[in-house]
Amino acid sequence: TKSSRSTVIKDLAKCEKWLNYRNLFLKKKPHYGTKLVYKEHDWRMGVIDHINNNLKEFNFQKLCNSFEEKFCYSFDSNVNEFINHFTCSKFLILIKNFIRKYESDQQIRFTDDAFINIFLYICIATKRIKDEKILNIDSFEQGNIVNIETIANWIKNNSKIIDFDSSINFIEVEINYMACYMLSQNVRYSINGLFNSNGEAKKLVEKFLDKVQEVLCIDLSDDSVLFNSLLLHINTTINRLLFDVQVKNPLIEEIKFMYPHIFRACSIAAEQSGNMSR
Repeated sequence: TKSSRSTVIKDLAKCEKWLNYRNLFLKKKPHYGTKLVYKEHDWRMGVIDHINNNLKEFNFQKLCNSFEEKFCYSFDSNVNEFINHFTCSKFLILIKNFIRKYESDQQIRFTDDAFINIFLYICIATKRIKDEKILNIDSFEQGNIVNIETIANWIKNNSKIIDFDSSINFIEVEINYMACYMLSQNVRYSINGLFNSNGEAKKLVEKFLDKVQEVLCIDLSDDSVLFNSLLLHINTTINRLLFDVQVKNPLIEEIKFMYPHIFRACSIAAEQSGNMSR
């Protein structure tokens, strides 16, 4: 490299800061070099975060269109070798079919971003499993994840869809982790208007709406669509918090600007509901 020693040290410090924030650490040993130390689930989340935040040239829209129009979207390895490392064109349709079947069987629809995140996770997970980089059984806590057993069983029964060359061994911890990840992603709506939920989530939605009505001086008690939509959101939010999945909303500043009073009411209600649930 033509970079000076001081430049390399500065760049490495930036990398280390980014890695440490995601529980990925550099182990340095004089005369031996530097080694990345991590837990497997933190590594996978770090890769997805890197793709979402840094690979701007990746054409997510073209990928989405390939799902809907049933053609394979091959990544240009010269432009995006990083993503190409985890997938191949023949695999794309299989992943699409797997996720769409999940949506159909569970009677839901993921948001576009959620669909892409699940797609990327499956690409990364299958590549890591093939490379014998398996999750540890203590990698995460799943006890309180809503609906975990049902979804884990579904994945186990349908995993052959994405095992196109019979080389992927989906052990129990991998299945449970995938179930948790899918349950933590945003759902646009439930097709039949129903959604499996626990009693605690329903109580949180009721408390939240009570406070919003009080702040805005309006009656929302008969709005079942609003209630069910919030229930969908609360369920996935709880799962994300338990599973430590970060989701960014690119429209947050626009929402604040366009609907300041509603945003303020929701912020107050969310804070109060959060305090009550602790």
